[in-house]
Amino acid sequence: MSYTGALNIQSYINSGETTWDNALTRALAALPANGGAIYFPAGAYNPNTSSYLGAYKFANANSISGSVALYGDGPESSVIMTTNLTADTFDITGGGVTVEALSFQCSGTKSGGSYLNISGSNCTVSNIGMTGAYKGITITGAAATVENCYMNQFVSGATGITITQTTSALGSPLRLRNVVMNGPGTSASYGIVVTNTTDLNITDCDIDNMNFGLALIPGTSQTAANVRAVNTYFDGGSSVGETAGILISPSYGQTAGTGTVYNCTFTGCWASGAKSGVRVETSSATSGAAVGQIEFIGLQAIKNTSGSGISLGPVATGTTVSGITISGGLFSNNAFGIYVNPGVTDFSIQGVKAGAYPTANSNYGIAVSSGSPAANRYLITNNLVYGNTVGSVSDGGGPDKFVGSTTGAGANLA
Repeated sequence: MSYTGALNIQSYINSGETTWDNALTRALAALPANGGAIYFPAGAYNPNTSSYLGAYKFANANSISGSVALYGDGPESSVIMTTNLTADTFDITGGGVTVEALSFQCSGTKSGGSYLNISGSNCTVSNIGMTGAYKGITITGAAATVENCYMNQFVSGATGITITQTTSALGSPLRLRNVVMNGPGTSASYGIVVTNTTDLNITDCDIDNMNFGLALIPGTSQTAANVRAVNTYFDGGSSVGETAGILISPSYGQTAGTGTVYNCTFTGCWASGAKSGVRVETSSATSGAAVGQIEFIGLQAIKNTSGSGISLGPVATGTTVSGITISGGLFSNNAFGIYVNPGVTDFSIQGVKAGAYPTANSNYGIAVSSGSPAANRYLITNNLVYGNTVGSVSDGGGPDKFVGSTTGAGANLA
């Protein structure tokens, strides 16, 4: 790609400079008032020393304002190397900023800051590589798109993409498309973490070997709503412990609060983790927190041998988990195919395969646990639950329900 009138950053580095922070500042200042483009050619050639440096080294947090495009010759060729272990690399405050065809690395072990911190609106990140991130991309602004990007070799406790939109940015669309992450599994915290948004689409992504592939974990006065994930792989890694492909849990990992998650749909996705494929719960929240109107269509949640394909609950006192729809999908080679805790209400499980298809769940295919307050107001029907080790369906819920037309239940209905 190329931009008409782009400025070559190599023309703005002064003799004796060993980092490119000042060169970027000069190039930004030289752009027209209505913005423009800055080009990072492959190899990071320094004309003052007649040498190719391999990477453009930056030591500081660099503010990008105005309508600016920063682009290179591709993530394998144009490399941004930060030497600052704790600061953001590019702090994007301008509207309409594009970052394209670059890669980001760190000279040491990153322990703070994001490679891209986006608070501006209508920004696009495309064809970007990131290695060794502590936080890859943080989005607090409005209407951002991240597409055709890869992230790998995360440091311990890392997050690939963090979405915490400000109140004024809520309602504007965020789009993640064709994003690939590959973490170490035992130490990377989150692939995508969402604490505040009301319009997020995740399409054709592969979030692999992270402790939590996707985490919707709003805190007090925050909301994760209208999240749509399609044809995306969420893998929680293979480490034993607190892992899940998809975690929906207000205030998880934070001070207990009253966040809400509602009106979210997952279509044709995969979810796997050492504990459970999907966890929908309020166990970290306080009275007033709520999860509702979540739909899983054609989900595949298999090989969660220490937990469940989907686990609904636990439900903390004064909170709600309700309106969960599980339609179609495959839940096999788990401990439980689908497990419902006490207190979950108004849910349906229809048309799923939760059994030996081909590998059985080691406990029940579908289990509604007994306890107080009882799970209530639910529908379980038209499911295939044949061949599970302990039994097919265990129903310990309340009186307002319909459980039937389930192939493979029969004598195994507990």
